[in-house]
Amino acid sequence: MTLRQERTRVLVIDANPVLGQRLQEILTANSVPSLEFDQVPHYDAALEHLRYHSVDVVLVGLNQPDNMGTAGIKLLHESYPTLSVIVLLAGEDPEDIAEARLAGAVDYLRLDAVQKEIWLRAIRYAREQKEIRRCLLDAELELRRRSSTDPLTGLLNRAGIEQSLLRELHICRSESAELLVMLIDLDNFRRLNASLDYSAGDMALQNAAERIRSVVSDAEMTGRAGDDQFLVLLPRMTMEEGMIIAERIRLGIARDRIQVSGKSLMVTASIGLTTVPTDTMTISEVLALAHVALHRSKSLGKNRVCCALTGAGGRGLPKPVMVSGELLQSLLYEGSLRVASQPILRLADQKVVSREMLIRGPEGAFQQPADLFRYCFEKDILTPVDLHCLKKCVTAAREFRDGLPIHVNLMPSTLMETPTDQLIELFNDCGDRRFCVEISEQQLLNNPSHLGSTVKALQAAQIQVAMDDVGFGKNCLEGLIMLQPEIMKIDKKLIIGLGEDRNMRLALKRLLRVTEVLDTEIIAEGIEAEQDLAVLQDYGVNYGQGFYLGKPEFVGVTPATNETVGSASSKLKS
Repeated sequence: MTLRQERTRVLVIDANPVLGQRLQEILTANSVPSLEFDQVPHYDAALEHLRYHSVDVVLVGLNQPDNMGTAGIKLLHESYPTLSVIVLLAGEDPEDIAEARLAGAVDYLRLDAVQKEIWLRAIRYAREQKEIRRCLLDAELELRRRSSTDPLTGLLNRAGIEQSLLRELHICRSESAELLVMLIDLDNFRRLNASLDYSAGDMALQNAAERIRSVVSDAEMTGRAGDDQFLVLLPRMTMEEGMIIAERIRLGIARDRIQVSGKSLMVTASIGLTTVPTDTMTISEVLALAHVALHRSKSLGKNRVCCALTGAGGRGLPKPVMVSGELLQSLLYEGSLRVASQPILRLADQKVVSREMLIRGPEGAFQQPADLFRYCFEKDILTPVDLHCLKKCVTAAREFRDGLPIHVNLMPSTLMETPTDQLIELFNDCGDRRFCVEISEQQLLNNPSHLGSTVKALQAAQIQVAMDDVGFGKNCLEGLIMLQPEIMKIDKKLIIGLGEDRNMRLALKRLLRVTEVLDTEIIAEGIEAEQDLAVLQDYGVNYGQGFYLGKPEFVGVTPATNETVGSASSKLKS
């Protein structure tokens, strides 16, 4: 492309009212009639001009009455990323040139030496740069679209719908509005694939996606959340309005017939609707909530729409039965999980210096957290339940008025799935209360470095990080070195019986030598006997917790009815 082949629109930003006219006379004389000049006096006027007019190249003088200098160039690029800017200078000051290039200018020209060929070449180059930037931006947008789109259905994929979800949650929080979500599950989908072939399943998914699109036209609100599941976001909508939309989608899917091998097959869908609490942080939490309503739809015979309310709206719902797959429903009710507090003491004088918040599951087979979280892991609901436990612990921490630091537990997978800024915001809502996040060494990933950026962000926000359940595994040392936690908590299996077992004492000494190099504070867990405490004091361990020092007690229970959590051989962890 050359300047002679197509008109080039040039915008001059300068307070001198005759500059643009002078440049047009010099540069368009005889040979280049395809240049078109406009002029505005300052950046505000330029931004207004760019709203209504297409511009290829901007010529800007640095000395403007609005005194913005190179900040104005940055502002132009933020508003119009493909725009090419050439700076006009009175002389050739190297400092001005360097500053202009850092701000995003593609070139500079001297006002005291307007040489036609040099100026035309610079304008031609600037226009070419604009075209290159436009092509690169289009390519980047296409890559983003493809990375967030499901290739089979054309809807957003899980990553794409999660981005939309987090955006809508932020908007709803700021507007004190409600977000409704719809989870659509194709009935008997696995049987369809098994009895025929995957092409039949693909056709069913494509037809369902088309029916969803025909009812919900906003592409940013619909996505494929799993193999045979779709998620629809309905912000600022009532449950009644959502039920109408869900019924239209359900009826539309049921009307379709799939022709395969001479057979006509009908596909139906079960749909669950739920409101989303404003403190929700991940798509896993949303799917867990929606599955409660979906479970009702499936259990009532499939091919129907059911709803479940959360928070105040859900108080009228009957408490669900806490068995098998229905356990998740119980975890979403306020009374199903209980919070306990166990003190952490300074061993020298046995003064309480902080508290750890612990979780106990619903009564029955899953009272002990180890059993509860093993079940959650198997059912792929670990993150939403873990975050629910965290929120309950943070809420319970507000009952303590002594200002002592609070320890809470989080799974590594939860830290990776949850936006760090939302975790920090949750802790900051407690005002000046100090928190320490404990990460279990038993659940560390093969590569602890994946948690590095999250850990650094928490520490930068004045939230301490502790490595919990530390033993002698490979991940333990890697985690301590890579994550550099402020605190290391020695697992109770290395503490209980310490006073009677010489080998245990030798092993503990070796571990303590490692922590001296890492400059990490030590907390010993599971102190249940006086002789074990004496060994720890002798070895210079400063802090500890355990039944001998203080048993966990439920938070929010009146003193007369309070009870001890767990037993001496079974410490609760969230």
